[in-house]
Amino acid sequence: MIRKLFVFSLAMLLYVSVLPPKAAFADKDPAFTLSIMNNTPTVNQTFQVKVNGTKLNDLYAYEINLTYDSKRLKFVSSDSGSTGFTVEPILKGNTIQLAHTQIGNTAGKNGNATLATLTFRAVAMDSALISLSSLKLVNSKLESTVVSSRESVKANVKSDKGEQPTNGGSDPVNGLTDISGHWAKASIQEAIKLGFITGYDDGTFQPNEQTTRSEFAVMLSRALKLEGDEQDLPFADLNEIPAWARPSISRTIAAGILNGYDDNSFRPDQNITRSEMAVMIVRALGLKVDPNAKSPFADVDKIAEWARPSVTAAYEAGIIKGRGNNLFAPNEHATRAEAVMMILGMLQYGK
Repeated sequence: MIRKLFVFSLAMLLYVSVLPPKAAFADKDPAFTLSIMNNTPTVNQTFQVKVNGTKLNDLYAYEINLTYDSKRLKFVSSDSGSTGFTVEPILKGNTIQLAHTQIGNTAGKNGNATLATLTFRAVAMDSALISLSSLKLVNSKLESTVVSSRESVKANVKSDKGEQPTNGGSDPVNGLTDISGHWAKASIQEAIKLGFITGYDDGTFQPNEQTTRSEFAVMLSRALKLEGDEQDLPFADLNEIPAWARPSISRTIAAGILNGYDDNSFRPDQNITRSEMAVMIVRALGLKVDPNAKSPFADVDKIAEWARPSVTAAYEAGIIKGRGNNLFAPNEHATRAEAVMMILGMLQYGK
């Protein structure tokens, strides 16, 4: 009941008529800016943006309206950092609305103050804007005014593997020098656009290079947008797992997609096999597997028993294909291009 009363009171404060230009705050000319605490976050890293006010004069309540790049950023939380009552943020598309009010006979804010601290999580590479569009300000006499703004800050999201967006971050799809004519060119461009894989600093993609278990775990985690705090990894070769891959490996393990070997090792730098990829994709999709299903591939005898049902399920779902002559080549190592194709097939499944 008290919470409802607070929300109603704040709504009434922010609903009051907007005064003409000479009223309320016009003589003090308050100004509002955005500041970013880390403008080069990595994928899956959180960072903060502050809404700052200067020359405030008896600011009792306020409403803040912002926009952000919802394709590359995820809004996590906000904090007014002051006493009073704050309404839960209202999210709609790429807009965020925040509102806060003092309570009782408390004086309004004067001078300089931080009105809100927003936390975002970077989810895909490239430049991402956060913009302040308008504020509604209410003083202790319930007089209000609206202030428009064009303030913005930019986050240049980097790969959590240390790779930069290709072509300076302005266009992560074009600018690769070694995929022209490659059979997976269109898929590679789509994967980079979706943000689960990147090119290298030298402008190459290296589509025929093999993919390690660590690299594939990172690709899967990004593609599925897995979340959660990093947990301690239980593997005997933990010290061999690179720091950039640990959060993604932790999330894929928590999701039941990935696990280690019987000797309690993870083998992060070992190149992943086509069988291993198929098993992980099937787990990620939660596909039902039939242990008695007949494999369509001519080299079925080379597919390990633990992988055979998943390979068949992935094939029947249209996610994997053979390499020619009806062969699956289960123990061959997967290339970066093949990893892209399989993950895109996973994302398209059921659509």
